[in-house]
Amino acid sequence: MSGSNDSRGLRESVSAHFLPVLLSSLAFALFAALLRNRIPNLMLYAAACLLFFAVFFAASLAGRPLLGRLVPESRSDHAAVAVVILTAALIMANFFREGRPDQGADFNESLFRYQVPVLVWFLLVAVTTAACCLLVKGLGRGGRRPLLRLLISLPYICLLSCTVWVPNIFYSHYTFFHAHPYYSPIYDVLNLAPLGELNTPFYGHYAIFFLLPCKLMGLLGIQHNIAAATVLATCNVVTLLAVLYCVDKSVKNDGIFIIALLSLGDVYLMYVQKLFYIKDVYLQTIPHRVMFPALACALMTAFSGRTLGKGRVSVLYALAALSFLWSTEIGLVCIASVSLYVFLRRLDFASPLSLANLRLLGICAALALASVLSAWLLVSAYDFAVSGKGVPFMAFMYPMIGPSSSIAVKGPLPDLQRTWLPVTLFLLAATGICAVRLLESGEKGRAVAPFCMSVLALGLLSYFMNNPVQINLTIVFFQVIILLAILLDFILSGMGRFRAGKVLSVAVIAVMSVFVLGNAGMKEVLSDRRATAWKARGLAGFAKTLGEEIPEGTLAFGWGVSDLFAAASRDTGMHVLDWVNIMYDKNPVFLEHANGLVEGADSFFAYEESVPMIPAGKDFVISREYEYMGWKFALYTRK
Repeated sequence: MSGSNDSRGLRESVSAHFLPVLLSSLAFALFAALLRNRIPNLMLYAAACLLFFAVFFAASLAGRPLLGRLVPESRSDHAAVAVVILTAALIMANFFREGRPDQGADFNESLFRYQVPVLVWFLLVAVTTAACCLLVKGLGRGGRRPLLRLLISLPYICLLSCTVWVPNIFYSHYTFFHAHPYYSPIYDVLNLAPLGELNTPFYGHYAIFFLLPCKLMGLLGIQHNIAAATVLATCNVVTLLAVLYCVDKSVKNDGIFIIALLSLGDVYLMYVQKLFYIKDVYLQTIPHRVMFPALACALMTAFSGRTLGKGRVSVLYALAALSFLWSTEIGLVCIASVSLYVFLRRLDFASPLSLANLRLLGICAALALASVLSAWLLVSAYDFAVSGKGVPFMAFMYPMIGPSSSIAVKGPLPDLQRTWLPVTLFLLAATGICAVRLLESGEKGRAVAPFCMSVLALGLLSYFMNNPVQINLTIVFFQVIILLAILLDFILSGMGRFRAGKVLSVAVIAVMSVFVLGNAGMKEVLSDRRATAWKARGLAGFAKTLGEEIPEGTLAFGWGVSDLFAAASRDTGMHVLDWVNIMYDKNPVFLEHANGLVEGADSFFAYEESVPMIPAGKDFVISREYEYMGWKFALYTRK
């Protein structure tokens, strides 16, 4: 009888949830297909998401009278997970497309897909899925074993974080492109450069977080480039620990926990040889873009089921303020998600339009604004301490707004056959179903966290929409893994003994096995790191030579110069955003500033290709040339 009820609950749940998801997904895809690249990406994304939710809730309300009352919530909740799993299967289907062999995984190719023959790919997925099923079955009998999880997690987390540790960025003129705009502001802050100058970083004011730990390492004789790379790798450790904390608290089955753990390696250890980003310092974008979202998810998970008092609210908004200090764009999403979490946790669902709820909304908005202002005050406090001035609010809000926001990267949205569509639909479906569950059950303590995680991920995807490079989908990768792990554990705990539950379990394991396969690239990535990015001694030797031959206080600029001077723990004297964007965009604000500094100098050290961009450079000649790994630098003196 119980089996019959569960089977009926599954059928009714599929009718109640899957059909609305299907209709809303079709509406989203059709809307995006018709207007893609005809209106701004962010506007298209926001409008399509609103359309999805409008169709979803309308279809859900229309279908409810036909179905009558659903089976008890404890069963229907477990069955409703089938919808999200079926939506996640769209991700799987996208992986089977063959890419263009002549271009490999370029900006328009899927990140979460490997260029192998389709039959071999099916075989790999099947074998990995079977192994994962055995792992789940074998480790699910003994219950949660915290020591086992800890002993497996820590070495693996350290291994993945080693791939992010990049003290030597001079491997390639192309693939290490991303290191220069990221590390240059850090080196400037380590030299106590005022943030009021034109070194406002493209990624936020994260450099302030590096100041104290890097200075402490400097007291031990560690060069700035090694110190900065070490702090960034530590941020990666913190990120992965936060993600695994969410999985650990939500998942009872040790096998599922291990699968989720191994899935995290996908974006670090991919084995597509043509995807040169596995060799790139572009991996710095993983901890940078996802650390605070992961910490926000961890706090929301930790506070679930507990009273959300003033102390915990203060902790949440303190994290939100730090996230905005770290990165304005990512911080804005974190502040919005934290505010939504606090609002829903303290909302009186019985009287949604009550004065108390309106007052709560105002308080959350005020606390969000206070978070932004607190981050600005912290930046201004640093700048005032080193220069006696401070940072104007408009300059602090760069690159969202401000005088130099024109260099923000934008591009056409990839077509609907790329990975972004199934990922977006998966998160939209998860958000919609979590919202329905939240409204029906009223279990605020447990239902709000996964709902806000889904909303957080949708907010992070707005970054991809504004800068639609496929590798930017890593920005929501960890939220996808967390949700998949929670869903799989949800199914196994409620329906695992029935055929439908087993089929759904295999389906979600198959999706997660795609990410587990990323571990196959471990040897290649680590070998490449040993041969290139970890060779800090050669860079240190070259920097030592420069330190002996280039006079102290010499102005220095150009691509890679900040890293050379950081290896010698010296200041370039030119605190500009980053020379990569100057070279490609020829931003007049930065060029004018750089030219003014060169005009007042008697000599300077520079990357040779950067000098022709400076009009005042024509008054200088090369007095001494240097070369490191194909990069040509020179000391210039006035004619």
